[in-house]
Amino acid sequence: MSTKPYFVGIAGGSGSGKTSLIRALKAVMPEGSICVVSQDDYYHPIEQQVSDENGKVNFDLFGAIDFDAMVDDLRRLAKGEPIQRKEYTFNNDAKEAS
Repeated sequence: MSTKPYFVGIAGGSGSGKTSLIRALKAVMPEGSICVVSQDDYYHPIEQQVSDENGKVNFDLFGAIDFDAMVDDLRRLAKGEPIQRKEYTFNNDAKEAS
């Protein structure tokens, strides 16, 4: 049996069931066998976000996400190395960053 990690990408719009699918997978898989990497945790800090043509911060713009950091972390995981990311919370003042 191979212990080499593999990646499964889950994509979809807001409210499409991505989180529900992940929870269901985690429920049937052995404890610790799934590592969830959320693209949301790779948004640049709010003070580094670029405004769109209307002067509003638009998190849907390509530059909103630090793809270099995400790719680096995925490469580390592929090698079996651990990663640590702070949870994306800057859109929720009531929640502290972890």
